[in-house]
Amino acid sequence: MVPVMLALLVCVLWSVPVGAEPITASIIVSLKAAGIAAGTAAVIASAAVYLVGALASFALSAIMRPGAPRAPELIRDLARPQSLPPYRYVYGRARVSGSPAPMLVRGRLLCLCIILNSRPSNAFEELYLDKRAVGWSGDPYDFTTGGGALITSEPFSSGILGLIGAENRFWIGLGNQTSPPADLLAAFPELAATDGWQGRTVLWAQLNAGPNERRAEIWPRTPPEVEVVIQGCRVWDPADIAQDPDNEATWTWTPNRALCLLDALRTNPVRPYPLAQIHLPSFLAARASDAATVAKLGGTESRYRADGVLIWTDRELEDQVAPLVDAGGSRLVRIGGKLGLTEGVWIAPTVTIDEVLDEGLSFQRWKPGRDLATTVAATYLAPARDWQMAAVPPYRVPGAQAADGGPEVVRDLALPMVTSPTQAQRLAKITAFRNRAQRRLEFVVPPRFLNLVAGVNVTVSLPAPYAAMNGTYEVVSAAPRLIPEQDDAVAASMSVELLETSAAVFAWDPATEEQAVDEGEPVVATPSAIAAPTGLTLVPGETFATGETILPAIRVQVNAPTDARAQWLDAEWRVGSGGWVALPSLEYDWQGAPATTSVFIVPAEPGVTYEVRARWAALGQASAWVSGSVVAGAPSVSLSAPIDGTVGGATSNSIDVSFRLPNQPEVRGIRFYFATVGATSSATLLAGPIFAGANQVVGITATGLAPSTQYYFWARTVGPFDALSNYSDSVTTTTAADGGGE
Repeated sequence: MVPVMLALLVCVLWSVPVGAEPITASIIVSLKAAGIAAGTAAVIASAAVYLVGALASFALSAIMRPGAPRAPELIRDLARPQSLPPYRYVYGRARVSGSPAPMLVRGRLLCLCIILNSRPSNAFEELYLDKRAVGWSGDPYDFTTGGGALITSEPFSSGILGLIGAENRFWIGLGNQTSPPADLLAAFPELAATDGWQGRTVLWAQLNAGPNERRAEIWPRTPPEVEVVIQGCRVWDPADIAQDPDNEATWTWTPNRALCLLDALRTNPVRPYPLAQIHLPSFLAARASDAATVAKLGGTESRYRADGVLIWTDRELEDQVAPLVDAGGSRLVRIGGKLGLTEGVWIAPTVTIDEVLDEGLSFQRWKPGRDLATTVAATYLAPARDWQMAAVPPYRVPGAQAADGGPEVVRDLALPMVTSPTQAQRLAKITAFRNRAQRRLEFVVPPRFLNLVAGVNVTVSLPAPYAAMNGTYEVVSAAPRLIPEQDDAVAASMSVELLETSAAVFAWDPATEEQAVDEGEPVVATPSAIAAPTGLTLVPGETFATGETILPAIRVQVNAPTDARAQWLDAEWRVGSGGWVALPSLEYDWQGAPATTSVFIVPAEPGVTYEVRARWAALGQASAWVSGSVVAGAPSVSLSAPIDGTVGGATSNSIDVSFRLPNQPEVRGIRFYFATVGATSSATLLAGPIFAGANQVVGITATGLAPSTQYYFWARTVGPFDALSNYSDSVTTTTAADGGGE
């Protein structure tokens, strides 16, 4: 009630109208209930989680979910004074309608605090008051002595108001502010130093009502509608080893749709997913598929960029993040009991299903005609049209109308997180082709297909009488079936659900399929006018960790751009004369002004020569490429030496030796060494590598030794990529005299 009452007071004074049980545990309970011994059940459960990787795979369909709020509805909700301003996240670059926090009035002066983003943001770009662009001078980030930013454009300038010393000013807090601006604390004693909204992106403003005769002209709305264009939340990029998933200060800003979706799932206030419940490799793959794509008139743009606002409510989380999912032409799936993401590009099948079991087979050849759309009409958020939803030309599936007969069937596709008309057109085609996929297949396959997971594409090539079902399919769900047999044994099979797909779903020819959109921002030809990158450095032997898996990587690093027009870094790599592979485009943070910018090739095969090229780019512009090459190296892995060495059981020609491996996830095995002197410089390999896990005791018997001789033994830990630890401390004993101990 307080903000509403304050809004009414302003009207009078200004004289204007008013998470889940662990999967392994669940499997163990089920197996024990079926009569399987507890120990065996635990082994089966662990093996199933590790090998199958798809214990409960499913696709989260968007067909039945409630419609996402449209942009005008979001603006109304955000701009309305409320006791609890809506909790919102801003991703990419977007124009945000601010939510008024409590306001203060002193005479003709209004003190406004407008919440723009419920989290810190990357940068501020533009300000609009009652739909009018605002010019300013000064530093809007200066909360101390600089007076913030002075509004200089009419009708808000001091010359118009005639009130020197009470000018219209504003300040932007990107989340690192600790209190309100010093000038407002002095002018409004009711404010407290603790009212800074630390951790949120806010706009503070001092606004003057102005002369009575011009008040309605200057301020047609009370309180004024405040809109700001900002670069929103910084998000965690798992491919950047310098970023800590638990430390937001290390994250970077990017409009990459997959990374924004990952952030929304991990940090939302509704039901945040812990990292352990997210299938990170699938998000990394989708992140890479969001690389640049070519436009009809030349130049490139991000394939799946996300720009917009998510307002968090009590609806189902999957419904609330649906705009981010839809912006990438992908789906949320379950992989190994974790939430994963399919890629929004065509991935050719690598698995052929040529055998099925005679149980549970179901085949749908045709959908009901009423469910098939011939046309998809997409709308997107158009910056050139005051950030309102605008339509792109409808996508009509070639030949669909003639094949179906009857009237045109149109399906609407709202894309509130998409600001590119060409991206919207590509997504309309993907939606249309997916809608017309009719063949659905369910069956049980033998255990050799236990590696199937939701989201991958497969080829079905079955003999008669199943040949009519053959084709290319997407795995919608894949679940293992574990059936107890005699002697505590278990038979395994896989129940899969497939949906027809093809490369045509994602194929896009800008020359013939992209249509001009007058109300959108045109993509212009690409002149090579931006200054090229400097200081290209290729660093092999970097590491990227995913759980207990360590992947080798190559760092591609360039110096900060020297051209102020540069907005992002494009980088590509290839091996030999193969085609160029694009790395995810990296937005450059001018606000943070980093000295260098890096992207990573993950994984990089040790010993292979990679050719790399990079360039700076902006919308419709790009620099010349700079290139280099590097031989990928194995990453450096830090390992502790084995401990607790023991010797015993000495005979005249043999000695028993054992060591305990360190308790480190990187441990892969052990090597044993020996010598007749106590110096590692004389050590000779005795055995290994012997593969073993962390904290295990490994023992061997050294044979063929000389009688009555003192021997020294050492061990070294073996890690990934043949990494070795230092030598352990030595242990020593003497063999028995000839004939002794035998």
